[in-house]
Amino acid sequence: MVEASPIWGALAFLVMLLLTALSVPIAASMGFVGLVLVILFYGDFSSLQYVAANSWGNVAHYDMSVFPLFIFMGNLISKSDLGSDAFDGINRLMGRTRGGLAMVSTMTCALFGSVSGSSASTIVAIGGVALPEMKRYGYSNMLRTGSVSTSGCIANLIPPSMAAVLFSVVTEVSLGKLFIAGIIPGLILTFLILATIYIWASVRPEDAPRSTETFTLKEKLEGLKAPLPILMIFLFLMVGIYQGFFSPAEGAGMGVFFTIVMMVVLGKFTWGRFFVALRDTIKMTTMIFAILMAAVMFSSTIALSQLPQFIADWSLETVESPLAILYLVILIFIIAGCILENFGMVMMLVPLFYPVITQAGFDGVFFGVIIIMMMEMSMLTPPIGNNIYVTSYVDGEATYMDVTIGTIPFYVAVMGLTVLIIHFPMIAMWLPSTM
Repeated sequence: MVEASPIWGALAFLVMLLLTALSVPIAASMGFVGLVLVILFYGDFSSLQYVAANSWGNVAHYDMSVFPLFIFMGNLISKSDLGSDAFDGINRLMGRTRGGLAMVSTMTCALFGSVSGSSASTIVAIGGVALPEMKRYGYSNMLRTGSVSTSGCIANLIPPSMAAVLFSVVTEVSLGKLFIAGIIPGLILTFLILATIYIWASVRPEDAPRSTETFTLKEKLEGLKAPLPILMIFLFLMVGIYQGFFSPAEGAGMGVFFTIVMMVVLGKFTWGRFFVALRDTIKMTTMIFAILMAAVMFSSTIALSQLPQFIADWSLETVESPLAILYLVILIFIIAGCILENFGMVMMLVPLFYPVITQAGFDGVFFGVIIIMMMEMSMLTPPIGNNIYVTSYVDGEATYMDVTIGTIPFYVAVMGLTVLIIHFPMIAMWLPSTM
């Protein structure tokens, strides 16, 4: 048995970073380090029973049902081709504008992301339709993949966001308020990506040839119907949560039911699609819950070492400006995003720095939005950059380097929005403040 101290917490953190760098799965890394710390601090194995019960209790909770239910809803929508229908519909309306196909893919990603909550599934579902179309019209590798890769990030901001659920689980911040806080930043990010595409296509028109496909007014009006099912599901969820008709967990269940009804009405429901969506949901939920249980164990033992409190006290004594503390934490997250997968980054760093930020006077919901922005930036940051890998795989022609270079202008847009939210917090906080 050893006396708990911040030194042990720092050492445990370094060991976990080393294990992660050696490609040990994040759940195994956090679980192993957490177990070792428990044994060191308590001096026997009997304490493991308490730790195991605590870890299980945190995931076997009613509010945790949002994870499998929102994932299931997103998988159902992905398998039903509602995303590709929305792309076709929006393409009829604005496909012939400068950079039109890239803009259409961005708007469809925003729409699909508003019900899927997953960046990767958004890129696969929409990129699988949009990228071949942009290739057919001669869009450059960098523009088409950079726009799709970044547009996938919108799913993390616009609710229901799996990133928001994750942050809420780790910090116990209100999930409903965090969902609502992401709406305006998500819409602004969509606009910034569209503006970046337009500027790129104006400066280098050869990278985004105009579409030659024409549609009659009747076809364009019919195209307006295509995005409506996804939009209706999104509005049903957000109005219900905002008005307090149901909690996020209840909303997730209602969302699944509403999605199935929508699929049946549109003739897109089959038992094959249902069971494939269910299978994929079980796989993803199992992975997420394993990581969450390990994260609870790790963060609990890190808290016992008093490392978070030590960092908070040191930061508040050393750095006078709360804004400087926030920028310091953001810099740490940006660096971590280069070497850690964003899921693991949140699990490892948020328990460490959340007390620092709240003691500096920042609101937990506001910090949640900032962390979601950091997760988006990590998805576009090599060498990890999940969105870069997924987009390169879906495209099949563009190299990893093509996608990386293509995301740079959009990365600047994401960073610019982050700075904007920091200095004008009401961008994120206005809607939650009205709840």
